Amino acid sequence: MHKKIFFYSLLIIFLFNCEKDDICLEGTPGTPRLIIRFFDQNEKVTLKSLSNVTIKALGEDEEYIVFSGDSLGIPLKLVSNSTIYTFSHFDDTANQEKVDTLKFNYKREDYYINRACGFLSNLIFTTPAIEIMDKESDFLGFNILKDTIKNENQAHLAIYH
Repeated sequence: MHKKIFFYSLLIIFLFNCEKDDICLEGTPGTPRLIIRFFDQNEKVTLKSLSNVTIKALGEDEEYIVFSGDSLGIPLKLVSNSTIYTFSHFDDTANQEKVDTLKFNYKREDYYINRACGFLSNLIFTTPAIEIMDKESDFLGFNILKDTIKNENQAHLAIYH
């Protein structure tokens, strides 16, 4: 009987001893992803979709995205100042797989949220912001729309193809 009373007493003490920042509330923003919009090279204001593209972060063995569309959100690595992604698709005209490699360069600014949630990182593009690593890439250029990645509400980067 005394063990039960002791256990419930401890439970009550721990429950009422929690502070506001001991729990990270759902909906607390995390580090935002890079939002990319794809545009037509010839008409730079016209969105142009990609179809059946496999996107993979270099150095990540199993994580990849199969993507179709004109807008994409991808995470950038927080342990380094750059992330390299490959964009692979099958080229019907050449009857072979085409791989384009992009390197994103940035610096990180960390902000403390609270004890439960930890830190939030804002990413700021550095020079050069994007490096198109392939000479014969389908990606023909880019435009930085927002130089700081603070949220996912607007596109940060336009890529022309």
